[in-house]
Amino acid sequence: MVFTLVFLANLARLFWDGAPLFFGLGVIIAALAIAAGRREGWSTGDSLYYGFITATTVGYGDMTPTTGRSKIYAIILAMIGRIFTGIRQKRRTRHRPADDGRRRFGPLSEENQRSAILIDWWRCSNGGKYD
Repeated sequence: MVFTLVFLANLARLFWDGAPLFFGLGVIIAALAIAAGRREGWSTGDSLYYGFITATTVGYGDMTPTTGRSKIYAIILAMIGRIFTGIRQKRRTRHRPADDGRRRFGPLSEENQRSAILIDWWRCSNGGKYD
């Protein structure tokens, strides 16, 4: 139970710290997507879908821009998506304890051990990398 509470507290802190930045980038992505969608004649829902798929660089290919300005919006969306991904990855590495810190400062407290387990699980789910 304590591990779950520590995990939820750490997760809430990560969201709280990054909320203004992620909200701002989300608004920019949505605005560009809607602008591109209006030029293409897409609905608002389709435009948002297209924008977030493009920003995450998934790019399924089911919706593609045909006008010149929409293509420019797509390029900007992809660049903002890469920035968003880089910031997200950097924030994730900032909140991890240093591996050598565990050895230098002796044993971890019970709460820090739980956090270290969570971070090790996260690293394993990402192919052994923090980044």
